[in-house]
Amino acid sequence: PKTKDIWYDLSGVYWEMGDHIKALETLEKGLLVDAKSCKIHFRRFEFAYEQGRTKISYQYLAQAMEIDSEMTLQLMSEIELLTIDSNLLDIIEDYKRRSEDK
Repeated sequence: PKTKDIWYDLSGVYWEMGDHIKALETLEKGLLVDAKSCKIHFRRFEFAYEQGRTKISYQYLAQAMEIDSEMTLQLMSEIELLTIDSNLLDIIEDYKRRSEDK
């Protein structure tokens, strides 16, 4: 349970098997172990986005970006569909500008 990536990976397996409830429960358990896991917040974003819950998905994405924007951008680059959503592109650009200003 303390292996951080296991929560990310296991939730993906449950999601692919169609057990969305178990996938979401797995992410919640993972957050109890590591509340600052960029990958878990990103996975929450993915699942909410896929379900059409865009407003909350953007919040999850923002959480992931706050924790580790480079990792989040890397994870996003692996999902082609996400690069055509203008709202997501705006969020990414906003974080890029913020990191340049630092």
